Amino acid sequence: MSVAYILNDACPISWPPATALMLDYPLIPQTSETPAQTINRLYVEALWLPESIMSLSHFVLEVRRSAQQLPSSQSESQSDGIRGILRPLLLPLREIEKKYQERLPNLLRDPQAAMEREVIEPEENAIWYAWHHGRPPVRHFPDPDNVDEEKWKKQWMVDTERREMLVQILLHFIFISAAPTSLSQESHLPRSRKRKRDTPRVSTKKKRKSNKEERSMSPSFSPSENLDTLTDRLALWQAIEDDSEKLLNRPGDNGRDWMRVFWEDQVTPLSVI
Repeated sequence: MSVAYILNDACPISWPPATALMLDYPLIPQTSETPAQTINRLYVEALWLPESIMSLSHFVLEVRRSAQQLPSSQSESQSDGIRGILRPLLLPLREIEKKYQERLPNLLRDPQAAMEREVIEPEENAIWYAWHHGRPPVRHFPDPDNVDEEKWKKQWMVDTERREMLVQILLHFIFISAAPTSLSQESHLPRSRKRKRDTPRVSTKKKRKSNKEERSMSPSFSPSENLDTLTDRLALWQAIEDDSEKLLNRPGDNGRDWMRVFWEDQVTPLSVI
């Protein structure tokens, strides 16, 4: 004797309502987004979204996937295209320090003035989104009901500066790995052990240029030397850091400190490609 089973589809499951996190998210991907726009959006998301949402491993994977979608021509290969997109994103150490020790703290001190400007950069929108929806790290603020906002802002800048450093190192590795010819030529050039980090750039135009334009146009910027500088600073941070700050005890860390996790899980796979 057979029994007929009938699936009642008269009451389908309704789509969950949009939350505040979704409604004001400033970096929603657009259907017309180009690979260059995607990589720029991924860069901002990697900086300002939590690691649980935008991990560094996922960031590298998505950047490489977007690079594979770049069209190639006789005059420009796919590797040339990705270098052209990444070059404006590569920051020298002094610009990272200025960003998180001067510019962004000033932005947070006067949010009203920042929001009244005619043009607001996409990254600034992401900063305000992260600030309004973020939570203080428990390791620094164990009591969520008793948080000094000014101390939180300072700690947030410290943590995000470190995050920027990690993202920059990954971007530099991707940039260099996409340019084996220029890298090999550069490696034969003599290097000075003393880096001129504060050498001013001279512009022939009176009109003030943006930092990105200066970096992309300046022939003195060397990604490989800048990578050395960034890794030196990262090692210095790790050396002077309290032992209690080195172990984040995240799932998958397996007793490793944060810097060892970064090098073994994110950088090493890039260096062997």
